[in-house]
Amino acid sequence: MRTLNKKEIKNLFEKNKFIKKEKINKKDIISYDDKKQIYYVNKKPIIIKIEEKNIPFLKEKELIDWSYFKSIIIDMPAVPFILKGADLLRPGIVEYENFEKNAVVLIKDEKNKVKLSVMKTLFSSEEIKNLEKGKIAKNLHYFNDKYWKEN
Repeated sequence: MRTLNKKEIKNLFEKNKFIKKEKINKKDIISYDDKKQIYYVNKKPIIIKIEEKNIPFLKEKELIDWSYFKSIIIDMPAVPFILKGADLLRPGIVEYENFEKNAVVLIKDEKNKVKLSVMKTLFSSEEIKNLEKGKIAKNLHYFNDKYWKEN
């Protein structure tokens, strides 16, 4: 793990608008683990790099602006599958906000609206209106996955 310099930190903030940089002060140590591909603030994970996308760490409550991300609401029967790492299939979707193809979105359950997963969309919201079945989004990080357990 290495500590980021000022230029790298500035770049991190510019590329990841969802970080609440006002909550991070100059005394905080921002670091990156090349092996795990995780960014940390004071040894707390905030971003995981997966498939060249920076994914917010689901456990993080203070440093991530979760409203930055569009949401897809899923029905309750789909929840156990998502929590085992399954990708999102069209029949499980109850509602969704507008998003682009390859967007990073939050998956929430319809009952409690709790964040279960962070996924990369395979289609735009416009495209899925016409779909009745098939894979809609790829599961990148979910509640209690390997990243969650390691951190």
